[in-house]
Amino acid sequence: MLHKLSRYLLVMIAILVLAYSVPILYNTLFDKRINTPHILYSALNDDFYISRYDEKKVLNPVDTKGKEYTQTEMMEQCPMMFATSLHQSGLLPDSIDGVKIDIETWHQNFIMYGFVPHSLRRPADEYRLFPLYESTGKIALPGDLCRIKKRVEFVNAQSNEVNEEKSLLFTKAFEKEGFVFPAQILAGNPSHRKNRADGWFITDSKGDLFHLKMENGQPVFNRIEIPEDFQIKYMQYLEVENEKLYCFIISEDNRLNILYSKDYEIVEIPVYDYIPEEHTIYIMGNMLFWMFQVNTENSIAAYAVDLDHNIIDSYYEEFQPKSEMLIGKAYHFLFPFTLKLTQPRSDPKYIDFVKFNFDGYSNFSWMYLHAVLLGVSVFLIRKRKLRFKNNIIDLLLVAATGLFGFIAINVFQNKEY
Repeated sequence: MLHKLSRYLLVMIAILVLAYSVPILYNTLFDKRINTPHILYSALNDDFYISRYDEKKVLNPVDTKGKEYTQTEMMEQCPMMFATSLHQSGLLPDSIDGVKIDIETWHQNFIMYGFVPHSLRRPADEYRLFPLYESTGKIALPGDLCRIKKRVEFVNAQSNEVNEEKSLLFTKAFEKEGFVFPAQILAGNPSHRKNRADGWFITDSKGDLFHLKMENGQPVFNRIEIPEDFQIKYMQYLEVENEKLYCFIISEDNRLNILYSKDYEIVEIPVYDYIPEEHTIYIMGNMLFWMFQVNTENSIAAYAVDLDHNIIDSYYEEFQPKSEMLIGKAYHFLFPFTLKLTQPRSDPKYIDFVKFNFDGYSNFSWMYLHAVLLGVSVFLIRKRKLRFKNNIIDLLLVAATGLFGFIAINVFQNKEY
């Protein structure tokens, strides 16, 4: 009896290993890259330019009417993206739509960010230690690190001792503003290599939003009013030269927002059908407009938005997803399920970074292969002159796990004693 249990334990381990490794090997050998188009918006002629790629080279960009441009012509039509190169070659326009364009002002207002799904899958940090820089004067490394659990604590980086006086001072500032410990989401720049120290943006256990700074050694802690029923999923601090912006904020209902420095104003951006855990978004901002590009498995959407956050124009394109290609159909035919070591973000409070994630049985194409493998297994049992009643579990494993189970039971063959 013990040897049978040992064998089935080995079979189950083999199935798990195969479900993780074989799909990776398949994708390594046969995966086909989808070259997602790159979209730019032109403030000169109010149109989008689409750059495409094939397996060997970058194709000439086209506008929405299909007119083809050289790379140089496209750069000249999109000066807000290529201002540095155009300035060096003397081709940067003096003004666009009555707005004066100079390279210094462009640098102050140019913003380029991108969010990929794994941005929301960072490992949970139980202690959440972070540096709090002095916001006045020259930025220098502090001698301690801050954490916000049941209270605010400043821990000396050398002695690992808590500075009780400073901790109490900041804890009282938090309590005065109604902060409910512990902290949940923190957004800021921990590096000392920056032009200014804006501090940290923090949500408490109730989801309320606050801004923490330190001026002349004293806490500056402000509650930020957020819209009713507004729940924060993710925050990304912005560090831009014009000091007008603080954060990008993604709400629990997947709306993209900007937190402005003036009066802590939160403004929703008109970007639709964006799912942060599944889609990638690219953001470009300048002194004339914003542009947002959302990439999904089978589509691309671009939005040009003015500085008052109204949509100027939009572009949408669909393409064939991998699941409908031959490689995708074969994948689902061969593998009824897969195991991955990363898990999509679930609870914003506790993010599992490494964990088995089961994905499968999404369609029924695998059933045909399972039927064939089940028939082959029956044939092998007869050929080896084994008793069916001693191999029922093996047949059930093949029926349920297909190729993985078939390989496992034949590597660790059932022996009758």
